[in-house]
Amino acid sequence: MVDMLMKNGLTKEQAEAKAASASMSMNILPVDTISWADSQKFCYKTGFQLPTEAQWEYACRAGDNNPRYGELSEVAWNPGNANKTSHSVASKTANALGFYDMLGNIWEWTGDWYDGSYYKTCEKGVVDPNGAAQKSSSTAITGRVLRGGGWVGFPYGCRASYRYGYDPDHRYYFIGFRVARNP
Repeated sequence: MVDMLMKNGLTKEQAEAKAASASMSMNILPVDTISWADSQKFCYKTGFQLPTEAQWEYACRAGDNNPRYGELSEVAWNPGNANKTSHSVASKTANALGFYDMLGNIWEWTGDWYDGSYYKTCEKGVVDPNGAAQKSSSTAITGRVLRGGGWVGFPYGCRASYRYGYDPDHRYYFIGFRVARNP
C-alpha cells in the first residue's frame, strides 16, 4: 500500500501515515493459530525477525517500569473483557511508542527459548541480554517464549514482565507473533 501511495505522488512519510490510518479503520484481526516455526518461515521470506525477549519487553514498556502501560481494561483484551475471542487490532490504547496490543488480545512468540533464570542475566546492568540460545532442561517449563498475555489464560498474564514457554511446533488459536527489523 505504501508503494502504491508513493507512486501516486505522496512522500514516504505521508504514505506510511495514510496506510497506518487506513489499516486501523479496517477492523483487522490479529493473525493467530501460528506456530513458532510458521513465524520463522514468514520472517525468512520477508527479512523480518521475531524480537528477542528483551526487545519485546522494551517495546512493550516504552520507558514505563509499571507492569502495564495503562489500566488493564483500557490497554488489553483479556479474559475479563474479551468474551472468549480476539478483537480488531488497535482497538485499545497504544503504549507511549505507539504500539498497540503489546498486552492482551493474543500471545506473541519471541525468538528466545524459555529460561527460568532469564531475569538474573539482567541484574548486573545488561542492557540488551541475549535469551537462551537452546532449549533448557533446567526448568519444568520448556519451549519458545510467549509474551503479552491474551484473551486466553488469566488477566495476570497481561503485563510487561510475564513470560511463558510453549512448544514451538504447535499452533493454537490464541497465539500469533509480532515482527521486528534491524534499522
